[in-house]
Amino acid sequence: MAETWTLELGSDVVLRRASGTAVAGLPQKARAALAVLALLDPEPVSRRRLGEILWPNSSPEQRLVSLRQALASVRKQLGGQAVILASRTSLSLEPERVRVIPPESGPLLNRFTEPWFVLLRSSQSAARQVALRGGGSEEEGEAVRSLTNLLHWTVQHQADNAFGLIYHALDLATSIPGSEALPIAEELLRRSSPSHPMRGWGSFFKAIALFFTNETEAARDEFHRVRLAAASQGNSELMVMSAFHEAGAILPMGDLATAQAILDHCQTLKPSRSRPRAAIRLDHGLGLVAACQGDYKKAFARMKQAGDTARMRGERYEQAYVCVNCAWIAASVGEQEIGNQELHRFEEADTGASYRFELTSQLARIHLHCGDNDPMAGASLGEAAIVRAQTLNLYGLEAYVRESVARCYRMLDDMEKAREEVRIAQECRAKAGWAIIPWDQDRLNLALEGRLP
Repeated sequence: MAETWTLELGSDVVLRRASGTAVAGLPQKARAALAVLALLDPEPVSRRRLGEILWPNSSPEQRLVSLRQALASVRKQLGGQAVILASRTSLSLEPERVRVIPPESGPLLNRFTEPWFVLLRSSQSAARQVALRGGGSEEEGEAVRSLTNLLHWTVQHQADNAFGLIYHALDLATSIPGSEALPIAEELLRRSSPSHPMRGWGSFFKAIALFFTNETEAARDEFHRVRLAAASQGNSELMVMSAFHEAGAILPMGDLATAQAILDHCQTLKPSRSRPRAAIRLDHGLGLVAACQGDYKKAFARMKQAGDTARMRGERYEQAYVCVNCAWIAASVGEQEIGNQELHRFEEADTGASYRFELTSQLARIHLHCGDNDPMAGASLGEAAIVRAQTLNLYGLEAYVRESVARCYRMLDDMEKAREEVRIAQECRAKAGWAIIPWDQDRLNLALEGRLP
């Protein structure tokens, strides 16, 4: 007789046998596929659409290959038994063999667990459909059209619950442009309870918004306050996340020693004992400091460790974040093989939701084009990235892009344009209050002289 299964959609996706034993070893992508099929059940999902949701940045052909691999891993872990009804073009759960236990009903945010955010990250229309099916009102349905709308709605109606939303969808929350995020964060902190145990995440959200509205010093100070408060409360996860961004605000201003000291202090408190993203973010941060100091061997070792831990623990956002930074740093100093490898790992994990990742991956690709002796393609990509950075008023990122494009023009034997890009980049740096640090100098040497570090 065929076995029956239970699929639980709580804070994680858990597939259980009839005995109640959870199936171990299901890869993150396989669990995400099950979550999407369950959330849209009983409607079948086309193979093409499921591939778009789970691998938004891969080619259509690669999506189908990745989907076949995910489905094969499910069959393997279940000993060949089928829980997915598959046709040539679509997929659905086996209706007689799989019982879905959905997220608990109730207030709006109580229904939005990690499986739902899988949808919101990649398909806002599907996420809205699921929210309404769960008993939400039309007003709630309008709220979930985007995370910005959802945060606005939550701050107005359930302010204290917004902290949990920021925490569980930190990747989405910190991908809202700073000019939109800052008023939301300020209103949230005004409306919510001063004693709320997760209030620190609201202050963290505000600090991120300050940084991406070019208020670098104010952001640094806010991250500093959040870090100290989190340390005093024993919240090592928030402490490390704040330390990472405090160091990130300090590094481009040139104070590498202070950034190193902040992260070294966190390391002494052994945050790896807390939630995994704290340990991942600490290794990531220490890798960035090493890169800024010009110690690329140490940087790549630290960041590879962070990326490996993220993949192993299913922390998709953290994997995308560290891999895209590593890809850019490697490509910008002539480490073509590492750059290509890390960019591929980034594309495996990226949801397509972050404008920051979009621009950083373009920086990596500009340098990779140069490494492939195709500076024309790099220059074309760079010009589009400059427009994007200007639209978002991101002076620092605009400087990085212009310095990268300068390398393309030098390879095209147009030194006048190369020097002009560097000159404008210096103006952008002045607006952002950024200095020239060892990594910047190495990139400029490569851009203007073709000299590798």
